[in-house]
Amino acid sequence: MDFDLTDEQRRVVSEVRAFGQRRLGWSDVRQWQRDSGVPDEVVKEFVGLDFGEYGVVHRRNHVDYDIFAQTLVLEELARCAGAVLPFSNDFLNLQIMEEFGDAELWASAKSFTDIYYIMRKECVGADILRGFDASFEFLRICSIDGEDVKSAVRLEWIDFEDCVIEMAARKVKADFLLTRDAAGFAQSKIPVKRPEAFLDWVERERGLLYGDIDWWSDGEE
Repeated sequence: MDFDLTDEQRRVVSEVRAFGQRRLGWSDVRQWQRDSGVPDEVVKEFVGLDFGEYGVVHRRNHVDYDIFAQTLVLEELARCAGAVLPFSNDFLNLQIMEEFGDAELWASAKSFTDIYYIMRKECVGADILRGFDASFEFLRICSIDGEDVKSAVRLEWIDFEDCVIEMAARKVKADFLLTRDAAGFAQSKIPVKRPEAFLDWVERERGLLYGDIDWWSDGEE
């Protein structure tokens, strides 16, 4: 199997990396979060990048590209804004894992309201919703109903909100529950792991490694 990028894919990566280095400084991104979101001129500049055969549709400041090109773009943007997105590598690796069919990624419907409430303090609502919409490409959503709430109440966990998420995980017969708040799931019947610990487990037990590949061969270190 040939893992080398095509010339066109390398050009896409080069375009995005140059854009990120030019436009996604720490101070800039933090200021956008405090103000009204990403400035229109920055969005237009990104949309105006030449994605060639991968940028097939431009509509309302949105560019569509295939899943592999999307992963390359996200990786380069994450590299440039790594301080703003400290867990971006774990996120990307889980997304790649799902794309290869090695796992199903689920989130409870409740998690979206929780995330929106937390992020709304720093980010523009429309930007959060666009992020949610993009996540539907790789996330499956488990609904929460009355029986789930009743079951969570009867379990009498210390953290009721986390117990509701546990009910969703049980409903989809999850093998693992990934969270950065393991303490809140101390009573879980499902193995609880931090995302990075789960990826380490997958590598150790299943022999599958989802890592950062340096696609460059232009002499750049």
